[in-house]
Amino acid sequence: MTPKDFVAILTIFAGLMLAGCAFNQPDKEAALLSNTGWLLTELGGSPVASSPAITLTFGDNGSAGSSDGCNNSSRTYTAGNGTINIGKKIKQTIKACPDSSIKQQAGRFDDALMQAVAYRTANGQLTLLAADGTALAVFLPKSQDEEPRRTSWEAGSAYDNGQSTIMK
Repeated sequence: MTPKDFVAILTIFAGLMLAGCAFNQPDKEAALLSNTGWLLTELGGSPVASSPAITLTFGDNGSAGSSDGCNNSSRTYTAGNGTINIGKKIKQTIKACPDSSIKQQAGRFDDALMQAVAYRTANGQLTLLAADGTALAVFLPKSQDEEPRRTSWEAGSAYDNGQSTIMK
């Protein structure tokens, strides 16, 4: 093999490597979703109550988690080139909602996640879109230092002594 042949082969190989990189670049918007948390501000065109917080988080491994104000769930997701597919729930807690309006809002949030086929990031917001381009849900970035809401419980014991007196 002559040096001229070697340079030609090396040039072709380098060109193929660069072409492969150009065609396999990750979607910049999808990369922006990875390892992010979002706080729901609008659902179906209407503002949502700030409490309880409704959140959506995207992991870097295709996992997504959500809190709908009643329950937490984990799912899978894929995103790229402005499209998104948020999978059906893999795991979900089953808690009673504090009231019917929060339960209804939780159901609408879950429906929005299932119907989302596209997304847009602009002005610091994430918008999930339906097939017809309608905004299903609008989110703001969730603060990194935001702690989950916790409820304190104290366990105790008591028994009825049969004489209308509760003993501790």
